Amino acid sequence: MKESSLIYDWNTVEYEFSRNPSNHPHGVWFDDETLRDGLQSPSARNPTIEQKIELLTFMEQLGLQKVDLGLPGAGPFHRNHIDAMLSHIKENDFSIRPGAAVRTLMGDIEPLVEMQAKHEMEIQASAFLGTSPIRQFTEGWTMEKLVTTMEGAVSYAVENDVQVMFVTEDTTRSNPEDVKMIYQRAMELGVRPLMRMRYMWSCNSKWR
Repeated sequence: MKESSLIYDWNTVEYEFSRNPSNHPHGVWFDDETLRDGLQSPSARNPTIEQKIELLTFMEQLGLQKVDLGLPGAGPFHRNHIDAMLSHIKENDFSIRPGAAVRTLMGDIEPLVEMQAKHEMEIQASAFLGTSPIRQFTEGWTMEKLVTTMEGAVSYAVENDVQVMFVTEDTTRSNPEDVKMIYQRAMELGVRPLMRMRYMWSCNSKWR
């Protein structure tokens, strides 16, 4: 098997780029990932709930618009921390909008449905899915399986009034046609917020 079949090289493509300001009418928003992606380094320790609430309070004071509170699908410990931070946001009438990272699995989205009902506030789901050929090869996935998985999870979220920001993972090694196809399908299902792309990193490497 050739390496080129597993890793798409974007550096070989010559792009023509022009920015149309009319397509970007909104101001800059900050989505703070300190409490989620900021804890992914092997040298980072998980803060106590008191420390997380302190960080959350600083984010509110700085005027940040959105915060990722964590990954509820990681287990009860993380769900309890997210639940406590949502209570803090509501009790103090914070303006910052809460969100949470989820895999494209209904089991990850179900806690958000429950917490939205409990706290009576919208929680945005940042649903991520790996799309690169090397990730598909490693996991035994196909694009058909990825699309089907995404459709089930996104449809469940939309039907339960959970706003979805769809995120492709390992995007810099993905084929642009695959990325385009899966984003188009996500938007057809009701994904509307601005979407972002994530890098993948190994546990022994620096951020790329």
